[in-house]
Amino acid sequence: MIIDHKNLVASLPYDAIIEYAYPALFYVATDIIINPLGFGFKKGRNHPFTNAMVAYKQNKALNAKHSPMYAFYHHYQPKTLHEAFLGYSSNNASVLNASPKMYHVPWMKAIPMGGIGHHLDETHGSHFLGPVSDALVNNEFKRLSRIFNSIARDGFDVEKQTDTIRGYFLRQGDQHRFIIVGGNHRVGVLSAMGASHVPVMLHLERPRVVDREDLLNSDDLQRFHTDEALALFDQLFSMRTAK
Repeated sequence: MIIDHKNLVASLPYDAIIEYAYPALFYVATDIIINPLGFGFKKGRNHPFTNAMVAYKQNKALNAKHSPMYAFYHHYQPKTLHEAFLGYSSNNASVLNASPKMYHVPWMKAIPMGGIGHHLDETHGSHFLGPVSDALVNNEFKRLSRIFNSIARDGFDVEKQTDTIRGYFLRQGDQHRFIIVGGNHRVGVLSAMGASHVPVMLHLERPRVVDREDLLNSDDLQRFHTDEALALFDQLFSMRTAK
């Protein structure tokens, strides 16, 4: 499935990658990969992209509206970031009570949520969470199925990836998670196809690692209540399962 004729992808301990800011491709186990809201890509965790392509693998006539992805966006429609991350609302005067159109975490500056579909604007929603338009669901499903069919036909050639899958680590003790910043569609497809590891790079505009033990020393923590910052980290680290 993954083609690496020139041995471009390293298999290294995660802490070595973090410590030396490894600048090239390396393998990360699919089991520890999550999206920016903490949904695990591993099969069985119900990530909308992975689930959609598992279903597509079984039935190539499947369309977007009848895919698990459509049901996910219909159900998962948080009104605030607090709901998006933690699953319930709060009355605290917290940055997490802001609209989920912005992405706030304690270890970096706020950025737009992103996930806007190709050739669509933000009024159609984000592929990270609902509500979204039918046009966005169709757009995302077609994009995923194109990637699936390409990999099924030609394999995933790391040498030909002009836009490398990128992200950064979370760490708690000797355990790690890897948050995908760019390449969510490819990871979802590779997971659905049974890949045990995915070739990635560290994202240059993100921290290499966010360690729970060091979290309270973050320069941006003043935007968060301490208990919320830790709860957010723990929720991401738990690799939540989409309902």
